[in-house]
Amino acid sequence: MIKTYEKDTESTVEYALADYMGDVKKILSVTASAAPSGKFASDGSLEFSGIVSYDILYSDSEGKLTHINTSSDYDT
Repeated sequence: MIKTYEKDTESTVEYALADYMGDVKKILSVTASAAPSGKFASDGSLEFSGIVSYDILYSDSEGKLTHINTSSDYDT
């Protein structure tokens, strides 16, 4: 028997574009994947922490497609 645990948590990231990169005109896609790096169990609860990696594809003000990868921490 496999038990699955689900919990929603927020993760936000700020990314400053370098001056040589064009301004964002439209975000085309965002994918994110969470990689747990720590876990803690106590009193019937389970806590996870780790890193969320984001892949972002956008078109800039000149129509050029640009891909960036960034990450942020999460706790749940």
